[in-house]
Amino acid sequence: TLTLAGTRGEGAVMFMPGWTDTTVKAGVVYVFSCPGIPPDSGVILNIVMHIKDDAPPGTTLLDLVDVPPALNRMTPCEGSVITPTLVDGSFEVVIPPEITVTSPDGGEVWIDSCSYDITWSSTGSGIDHIKLLYSTDGGATYSDTIVANTPNTGSYPWTVPLLISSTCRVKAQAEDASNSVLAWDESDANFTATLKGDVNSDCEINILDIIRMVNIVLGNPPPPTQHELWAGDVNCDGRINILDIITEVNCILYRGDKCLFCIDKLAEVTTEEETETAIVSILDAADWIAGQVVVPIGIEASVPVTGVQLTLGYTPGDITIGEIQPTERSEGFTLAWKAGPGELTILLYSLSGETIQPGYGPIVEIPIEDTHLGLYIREVILVDEDGQFIPTNITETQPSTPLPKEYALSQNYPNPFNPVTEIKYALSKDSYVKLEVYNVVGQKVATLVNGEQKAGYKTVRWDAGSFSSGIYFYRLQAGSYTEIKKMVLMK
Repeated sequence: TLTLAGTRGEGAVMFMPGWTDTTVKAGVVYVFSCPGIPPDSGVILNIVMHIKDDAPPGTTLLDLVDVPPALNRMTPCEGSVITPTLVDGSFEVVIPPEITVTSPDGGEVWIDSCSYDITWSSTGSGIDHIKLLYSTDGGATYSDTIVANTPNTGSYPWTVPLLISSTCRVKAQAEDASNSVLAWDESDANFTATLKGDVNSDCEINILDIIRMVNIVLGNPPPPTQHELWAGDVNCDGRINILDIITEVNCILYRGDKCLFCIDKLAEVTTEEETETAIVSILDAADWIAGQVVVPIGIEASVPVTGVQLTLGYTPGDITIGEIQPTERSEGFTLAWKAGPGELTILLYSLSGETIQPGYGPIVEIPIEDTHLGLYIREVILVDEDGQFIPTNITETQPSTPLPKEYALSQNYPNPFNPVTEIKYALSKDSYVKLEVYNVVGQKVATLVNGEQKAGYKTVRWDAGSFSSGIYFYRLQAGSYTEIKKMVLMK
């Protein structure tokens, strides 16, 4: 609220009609005149601007800008005087322009290729447009322009470019029509820009992201966050699997941490006809080791394979999965697997650029602690050197039960036990079999098997509930084969 007055002659005061205790608006030109006084009279005109004492706290001082140019700029303090050559004139009330960035203002995590609103507030006169810039070094430099000229609407949608930094800031410049900077502001603190593949949001793509992606595929805790599900789906197909893991590996190995080439290709749709086909099969059990049937999984491919994801099913309770091992064909690959109720997931990938060469053969061996062999393939994903899916056919979804190559006696399990344990053995041909238990002084205390048996894998349970704790021996006799092992009953 201003009190405006004009002075005519020494000591003469003239209040301009309608201007006393008037609220004036920024950007409006107010015209004053002195009727009857010719322009060449030499009369001195004083203009006084006074901000009333009852103005609310924080009221902004106003500048008086003269029009025409013959009037000098008037500073916002009471008693300022101008000496124009013209008696009539005008002035414009101008509030000094100010701008404040409200978002991003520090602490946000913005993801590449996504759109976010940069927002700001502004006051004052003379703002023609806004220029927006961003920094990746905490505001030390602003060499990258977001938009050079956008209307002063208070908001601008920004699609975050491919960058990775935890020290990002945005700068907003209020400019006039000639692009002169009137005022500027920047984010009060740093925000983070991240990209596909940075699953753990640490602004790097590295082995930590791969490990987290592997755990997500295997279903290991903790459950994935929405950001992890988005960032881990680097090929944008709506799920995280071995294709994403291999793309991640390729980014690290061949394109550096920022992985710009790989990211640029993520959203592209492959239109080339898929001609290469691989075959994946469960092979006949290869061997019987320590009471476990070893079942190999084989692939036949015409191109190098860089990654494998296998999902197998089985009936819970019928099969116990042992420690899965790679084969010579998959040497140099990282193996990760998890056996859940009725489902087995296996991942094979290389962190050093190794490939499974074209051809046929087993890639992993699955020990199964049972002879039911109710194992079948549910899904297979094979990845080539370009990170692309290899069309795959599944054959031989269940293995046939093999005949042992030789006689063998397994260590009982559990051992020590209380009071029940299992003893497994293998017969390479039909045989007359004796399986007997002896105490520590050599006395036979139990006969578990005594008769003809067909060749194959056998399991016998011994319930020692009526026996005392101690060391026992069990002996297998089959044809000319004899083997003795020790077990401990601990009650």
